[in-house]
Amino acid sequence: MKESVKKFIFIKNLIVWGIISLCCIVAIGTFIKLFIEDRAAGKDIFLPGVLVLTIVVLGLLAFSITRVIKYIKRLK
Repeated sequence: MKESVKKFIFIKNLIVWGIISLCCIVAIGTFIKLFIEDRAAGKDIFLPGVLVLTIVVLGLLAFSITRVIKYIKRLK
């Protein structure tokens, strides 16, 4: 019984961190798309703000990928 509960928790955590990873990938793609569009339109861009947001999202993406790998290894 305990083993099946552990597997359920691992699968739940794997799904949650997988969804967070996908959201980070979508956010990075959106940042890049909007940055290119704004540069092409000649708009002023607050680069430190964009850089900080990108670094935070990349950090979260790296952490969530390590969590996904961890839970995949634990399921095996």
